[in-house]
Amino acid sequence: MKTRVFVTLLSGACAVALSASANPKSDAAAAEIRTMFDQAATTFASCDTGNFGKFSAEGHTGYYPDSSALTMEASDENKQAEIAFCEGGGKHELKYEIGDVVMLKDAALVLGTGHYKRTEPDGTVSVDTDYTFTDVMVKTTDGWKFRHSHVGAVMPAEEGAAPAAK
Repeated sequence: MKTRVFVTLLSGACAVALSASANPKSDAAAAEIRTMFDQAATTFASCDTGNFGKFSAEGHTGYYPDSSALTMEASDENKQAEIAFCEGGGKHELKYEIGDVVMLKDAALVLGTGHYKRTEPDGTVSVDTDYTFTDVMVKTTDGWKFRHSHVGAVMPAEEGAAPAAK
């Protein structure tokens, strides 16, 4: 059985999460999460404003590189801003790849990379970047939902810098 170990330092303490990839129950849950990600991405990219917030758990928070503050993803204010953006002709282009899903009972960590392009209603491109993401998912009676999202922009390599280790 293949087992992955993830170690995170939390205030000087060490927390360890084990994920066994040969667990059929974990594999089924990971497949559900991947399907939910596809649905959420389609909703976002197609500006399906009737379903904004559908994939967010209560209290969903997020941190994005274009803001210095924690954002409440499913807040009414954010939903209304997104609806105005979409109705005004704004566009999202989103490509992503899930690298790993780490199951933790009724929660999961989802790690991946992607590319996001945002075109404003006036046609200007305001964001066009590669990114990494870590999402904390929770199992609810309505299926898997986002509880916390952390997105990091991939910084361009400096000229002459050594490539990042893979």
